[in-house]
Amino acid sequence: MFVPEAAGLRAVAMNGVALPPYPEHRRKYVAGGEVYGIVAPPPEGVVVTLELDREAPVEAVVWDLSEGLPAAGDALKAARPTWAVPSHGGDRTMLSRQISL
Repeated sequence: MFVPEAAGLRAVAMNGVALPPYPEHRRKYVAGGEVYGIVAPPPEGVVVTLELDREAPVEAVVWDLSEGLPAAGDALKAARPTWAVPSHGGDRTMLSRQISL
């Protein structure tokens, strides 16, 4: 989840447990806001609570990363040359959605 600085984010909790801030050594990769990640959430999901300094709506982005490609990616896999090797973490599917807080 990416929450822009304009939101005035004061605190974040998941299922009532406060989340630590994004690691300082990774902040150089994200400008203009805060990033929070949840690894391997349960199938029933989680409740994320944000405490903001402002009442006006703020746009944030939530994304989901899954290992591998869906069946719709079969043509992409078939188009690879036989010598192709995974880069970084290999194939991943990413879905994102802009939300209003």
